Amino acid sequence: MEKRFIWNKGYFDSNYQLFSEGKIEASLQFDSWRNNARGIALKQSIFFRTEGFLNPVTKILNETNDVIAVVTYDQWHAKATLTLQNNEVFAWSFGDGWLSRWSITNFKDKQTFYQSNTTSGSVLANNDDEVILIAGLFIKEFYTRILFYLMIFTIFMVVIGKGA
Repeated sequence: MEKRFIWNKGYFDSNYQLFSEGKIEASLQFDSWRNNARGIALKQSIFFRTEGFLNPVTKILNETNDVIAVVTYDQWHAKATLTLQNNEVFAWSFGDGWLSRWSITNFKDKQTFYQSNTTSGSVLANNDDEVILIAGLFIKEFYTRILFYLMIFTIFMVVIGKGA
């Protein structure tokens, strides 16, 4: 069963809202300065806690703080792996060079495809797993933040270099 969603967020905001047939289905609210977030869906609330700097790992926790999934990142290739509590493994990756399409799949029976422009986008999923749905948006925002910090660092180094 395919399900379509529309998502939106503010231009300088990292909080997402997902809609299906005009009704809100889920939201993802980020911590301003850390890669932590809270996902609220119809069936459950989940929490994303990122640990580590050079080799970050994000643990996805349920409402009782049990780890229900883990995200590991391949920062050099902008890819990630989502491993659920039942050891089901999903691959997350961008689908284009503009970073406007990405997907998360187990290469068997569960695929979720995302599209975006600056402040909105769409999702097409052939499953109803809320953790996978929200994790796909979380990982995208994780990489968007890394790109933003890299751009700020580059600008800072150029300004410092010109001042010397």
